[in-house]
Amino acid sequence: MASDDPHPGIRIVRPLARDAHRESMLVQVEGESGGPAVLVRPLDALGSKRCLREIAGLHRAHGSGLVALVDVLDDGFGPALLRSHVAGPTLAAALAERERWAAGEAVSALHPVVGAVSRMHASGVAHGTLDARCIVLGQEGAVVASVAAAVLFAPGSSAAVLDRSEHVARDRAALRGLAREVLGRVAGARAEAAAELIAVVDGIADRDLLATLAEGLAELAAPVPYRPPSVSAVAASASARIVPIRLSTAEGAASGDPAHDDAAPVDAGQAPSVARLQRVLSRLAHTVAGLPPLRRRLAVGAAAAVAAASLMLVLTPTGHRAPIAGGSTPAPIAPVTDASAREEGDERVGARAAALQGDDPLAALAVLLDRRDECFATLSVLCLDEVDQTGSAALAADRQAVAALRAGEEASSHSVDAAGARVVERLGDGALVELGPETAPASLLMMRSEAGWRIRDWIARG
Repeated sequence: MASDDPHPGIRIVRPLARDAHRESMLVQVEGESGGPAVLVRPLDALGSKRCLREIAGLHRAHGSGLVALVDVLDDGFGPALLRSHVAGPTLAAALAERERWAAGEAVSALHPVVGAVSRMHASGVAHGTLDARCIVLGQEGAVVASVAAAVLFAPGSSAAVLDRSEHVARDRAALRGLAREVLGRVAGARAEAAAELIAVVDGIADRDLLATLAEGLAELAAPVPYRPPSVSAVAASASARIVPIRLSTAEGAASGDPAHDDAAPVDAGQAPSVARLQRVLSRLAHTVAGLPPLRRRLAVGAAAAVAAASLMLVLTPTGHRAPIAGGSTPAPIAPVTDASAREEGDERVGARAAALQGDDPLAALAVLLDRRDECFATLSVLCLDEVDQTGSAALAADRQAVAALRAGEEASSHSVDAAGARVVERLGDGALVELGPETAPASLLMMRSEAGWRIRDWIARG
C-alpha cells in the first residue's frame, strides 16, 4: 500500500509508531459505521508474522478490556489489521502523574485488564509483554491496547499446562505487580480494604491469582473513570511534602517550625540538606536585618524567592505500600515505581505551578504550551482547562480540535514553540505575546487570575 494510495474507505490521519517490522497509523474509516481506528501494517516477513499473531489473539479473546479487531486487510507483505482506537492516557502516564487514587479509579484501571488476560489465557493467548505502557485508560475503563507480541497455544489448555507456560507466568507476574502498584495508591475510606487486597494478592498462588484478584476488585468499589489531575492539585500534593521553614522578617531569623514536626518529619537522608538550608537562610536573614529599610524590602522579596526555590530540593516521596509477602517477583515497572523519578516529577510540577502563578508571562507561556501539547497527545479535553481560560475562544477552539482528532479527523490548531517569544504589550494581569517564526508569527492574549496564567485567545496568525 503506497502512502498516498490508502485502502478504499480508509483515510490516513497521522502516523503513530514505526519500527523495523511494522508501522501503525491513526486512520478514519469512512461510511456510516466508520470512525477512528488504528491501521497496523507489516513492513517485512517478520512483521507479517507478528500481525498474523495479533489478529489471531484479538479474534480469540475479543471482549471487554481488550482492544477490538475491526477488520483484516490485504497488504503488500501480508495481512494488515484494523483495530479500534482508544483515547486516553496510558496507565504508565497515569501512575507517573497521580500519587493518590480513588478506589473506583483503581478498580476501573485493573478489573477490565484482569478479565481480558483471564479470557486470553482460556482462549490460548498469552500477551507476553504486558505492562503499564500498553494499557490505556479510556472512558469505559482500562483497555489492553495491543497484543503485538502475542504467543499462541492450544485454546482451553488445562491449569497444569498454563502453569508450565513461561509466557502465562509472565502475564501473571505483571498483573501482580500492577495490582500492587495501583492498589497501593488508593486513598480514602477504602484504603485499608485495598491494602488487605494487596496482602491477599501477594500471598495467593499463581494459578489462583486472576480469579482472586477479579473477585477482590469487584468487592472493593464501583468503577469510576480515571480523572487526570490539575497542575495546581499535584503541586499542592508536592508542597505537602516540603519541610516547613519559616522566614521571619520581623526578627530576621529563619528556622524550622517545630509545630509541624509531626506533620512533616525529616528522615535521616534529608537531615543534612535541611540543616544546610536552614543555616543559609539564617545567615541571609541576619544580613537582611542590617540593611536600610528600602533595600531590606527588596532583599526580603529575593530571599523568599530563594527559599521557595530551595525548598524544591527537599521534596520527599510519600505513600506507604503494603509489605511484600512471599517470594513472588512482579514484573518490573521501574519508570513509575522509582522514588527518585516521582520526586523529580514533583519538582517539575511544582516549578510549573510556580511559573503559572508568577509575574512573568513568558515563563508561564512555556509551561502552558508544553501542557497543551500533552493534552493533544493524549486527546484529553479535561486537561485543556489547565491551559485555556474558562469560557474563552481559545478553550472552545482547542476542545473542538481535540474532538476532531478523537473522531479521526484532521484538526487545524496552533502549534508553536515558546522559544523567541516576546511580550508586545502588558497591562495589569493581561499580556499580548508574539511568538513563532518570523515568516508566520502568532499573537496570543494571556490573562492571569487566581488559577494562574491561561491563554485567552489567538489574535492573529501570518
